Amino acid sequence: MEGTKKTADQTAGGITGVGKTATSTIGHTLGGLANTAGGVVGAAGRGLGDTINAATGDLGKPVGDGLKNITGGVEKGVQSIAQGVKDTGEMKTSETQKTSETQKTSETQKTSETQKPSESS
Repeated sequence: MEGTKKTADQTAGGITGVGKTATSTIGHTLGGLANTAGGVVGAAGRGLGDTINAATGDLGKPVGDGLKNITGGVEKGVQSIAQGVKDTGEMKTSETQKTSETQKTSETQKTSETQKPSESS
C-alpha cells in the first residue's frame, strides 16, 4: 500500500488546483455580472439618447449624443474591469494578457484582410 501515499507536492498540487477552480468560477461569475450591468447601462443610455434625439431634433442632439457617449464610456469601463476580474480568476498575469491581446489583434487583422473585396480592373 506504500504506492498509494501522496507526497507533499502532490497534495499541495491538488489543493492549488481546487483553489484555482474556485477562484476561476468566482472570477467568471463576477465578471459576467459586471458585463451584464455595464451592457444594461450602455443599452439604456443609447436608447434614451436616441429617443431624446428623435423627440427634440437638432435642439436636443447634443444632450442625446452626450448621454450616449457617457453611458457608452461607462459600459466600456465596466467591460474592462470585468475582464480584469476574469483574468484574475484565471490567475493570468499582465504578460499573459498582453500576449493574448496581441494574438487577438493579429487574428482580427488577418480576418479583415481576407474579407476585403477584391478590386476589379
